[in-house]
Amino acid sequence: MTNAPFVYSRTIPFRPPSAEEIKRWKDTASDYALATVAASHWLPPVEQTLAELARIGVHVERLLGCSDIVQARSVVATTLLDLNKHKAVFWLDADTQLHPVDVLRLLEKSVTPQPRRFAGLHPLPYDLELAPGALVTAVCPSRGRHQLLPVWGDSVTSVTLGAPGPLIPIQAAGMGCVAHPLELLADMADSCKRVRQGWRPFFMPAVLNGYYLAEDFAFYALAGEYGWPAYADPEPRVIHWGDYPYHWEDALNAWGPRNLADVVSVELTRESSP
Repeated sequence: MTNAPFVYSRTIPFRPPSAEEIKRWKDTASDYALATVAASHWLPPVEQTLAELARIGVHVERLLGCSDIVQARSVVATTLLDLNKHKAVFWLDADTQLHPVDVLRLLEKSVTPQPRRFAGLHPLPYDLELAPGALVTAVCPSRGRHQLLPVWGDSVTSVTLGAPGPLIPIQAAGMGCVAHPLELLADMADSCKRVRQGWRPFFMPAVLNGYYLAEDFAFYALAGEYGWPAYADPEPRVIHWGDYPYHWEDALNAWGPRNLADVVSVELTRESSP
C-alpha cells in the first residue's frame, strides 16, 4: 500500500485534492461511514475505493450474501444508527465505481445546512427552516439504457457534467452513490419501527400518488416528508459496471471515446416521473 494520502486511480478522472482538503480529511475521516452491500462480491475497482477509504479512517460497514436489498440496506442503516458514531453515511453499490476523493467531497457536502424542502405532509412539526444537511448523489449512468439516474427537479433544464458547479436539486435517485447525514436516519426512525429481528425498515417500498416506488425512491420520498432536500453533484465521474464499464457517454449515446470527455453537457427532456 502506498504511503501517499490517496491512491490515484488512472481509470476514472477526478479533481485532485487540495492541500487543505487532505489536511482536513486527516482529522475528519473517522467522522464518516460508508455503507455497502453485495450479493456475492465487490468488483475490484470498488474494492480499491473501499480499502483506500478504510485506510484513511472512514468506517466501512459491509453486508455480504444479500438476496433482499430492502432488508440488507435496512439492516446496515440500523447498525450505523445504533452505533451513533458518525456524522454522515455514504452508500456505494458493489458495481458502482467512484473515486475515494469524490466520496469524501460528497460526504462533506451532505452535512452542509440546506433549506428544508418538504415533499409531503408528516405529523411531526419542523419549525427550523434549515436542515442540517441533505442527500447528495453523484450522477450515475444506467446500464444498457440511455438514461442518467437522478430524477431532476422541475426547475432544472440543463446540466453540465464533469466540471465543478453548484448542487442541482433532484426529486430522487438510486442509492448507488449517495451521501446523507446520520441525523436523517434518526428522523426517519420515527416512521420505521423495529421489526422482530431488530432492524428498522428504512427502505420499505411504497406506493405514492399512483406510482410504485422501489426501495431507493421510497427512501427519498420518506426523507422528503421530514423536509430533507436532495441534490446531485454534477462533477464526480461515476462508472456503473455491467457487461462493460458504463460511462455518462453511454447513457447519453454520445460519440467518441468513453472516459475522455472532461465535460459533458446535457439538455434535459422532461418526462413524467414519480
